[in-house]
Amino acid sequence: MKDYMQMDLDEFRKNNLPLYEKIRKDAGKQSAALGMSVQEFVSWKLKESHAEYLIRKGVQDPFEYCVDKHEHDSALALKIIDEYRKEIARHLGL
Repeated sequence: MKDYMQMDLDEFRKNNLPLYEKIRKDAGKQSAALGMSVQEFVSWKLKESHAEYLIRKGVQDPFEYCVDKHEHDSALALKIIDEYRKEIARHLGL
């Protein structure tokens, strides 16, 4: 199955290159202070920025948003979202 969240994160990075470059520039100093590798720090900060962006857009469920945005087959998108919701309900005991 496609990783829709990663697809959206990759698109976010490409559309926000100045932010990505700033994160990479700051990563050397800050990653060491946090006990992380530079790659881990960049990934963490990029995901954090992406999540904040989605919140500002009013997205309530990032997974559903990403599936709907990146799956071109609308029937498949609905099926994936339905299975996702059922899995959450199962875990919640509903």
